[in-house]
Amino acid sequence: MQAGVDDPAGDKAFVRIVATAHDYPIVRAGAWSALLSSDPDAAVARFLATDYEFLIQRAQQTAHRNLEFCTRVRDTTNKEHTPEVHAAATYAVASGSAGIQAEFVRTGYAAAQLRDRQAREAKGEHEQALVEADWVFVRNLAAHDPGEQVRASATWATRPVATNTDLVEFFAHGWAYGARLDLEKHRRSGFDNEVRWRARLKTLTEAALAAAKTARETATELAKAAAVKAWQDVGAHSDPARSAWAQAQQLAERQAAYWAGIAVVAGGKTGPNWSAVVDPALGNRTAWDNEQQFGQSQARFWAEQLRIAQEGEQRVRL
Repeated sequence: MQAGVDDPAGDKAFVRIVATAHDYPIVRAGAWSALLSSDPDAAVARFLATDYEFLIQRAQQTAHRNLEFCTRVRDTTNKEHTPEVHAAATYAVASGSAGIQAEFVRTGYAAAQLRDRQAREAKGEHEQALVEADWVFVRNLAAHDPGEQVRASATWATRPVATNTDLVEFFAHGWAYGARLDLEKHRRSGFDNEVRWRARLKTLTEAALAAAKTARETATELAKAAAVKAWQDVGAHSDPARSAWAQAQQLAERQAAYWAGIAVVAGGKTGPNWSAVVDPALGNRTAWDNEQQFGQSQARFWAEQLRIAQEGEQRVRL
């Protein structure tokens, strides 16, 4: 294809991933709106050029941050191990009420955590199941876990004044919540960068195509040199994207392997604390596997853009 990087089908494929995987609900809704538009090519181009950044700004406003928090808590808890928190978060999300969601953020979350904690303490089995090896394991996470937020959560759970209650809370929710934050940060960084790279790519490609047309029509050395430079700019623009997606793939691969290992460890343990970790570990392994596959697809996209730019440069030189 002559235009190469100006690829409506490729842009739509990327926006479809945004629509299904972005962590901000308002951004997902905007992506679907573009895809389902009566003129999806134009709507997707507009989404990448302007709407994405606008929706990110909207999402960072208070009401949307509250909804995001409620959703994250709902998705990282369950009926078995954190029933009060899970029920309260699920209700807040399902209500669709900004007021209810704000109340959950202000006081409801902490109150539900307290109810879960009191229920666990009343039973006593969670704290009784703790052994010194559990403390050692979580301290090791605090120092070496690949996720920044998991390290922070583990550090808090094993701080010098920490109690058994803190460690139980880490197993029940803190570990999964920190892991979700790490995954979201990784995804959001990739999406944000890719939208900016694609917007700039479109501008550079249009300039290169125009310069190549001028070179063909005028047949001057000056125009030819300008066209060569324009295609080189397109190729150079792919460098940071290819490098970043290669690094993202490596990180995702490490995280997927790490969570697969955690699932094995948790599955081999007994007691209520480690049983709370099995499902989140399996879910995180799958999520990071998906991130690795997404990174591979984006790396292929940018490798193709480099190839097209090099071919464009060669056509001008002939």
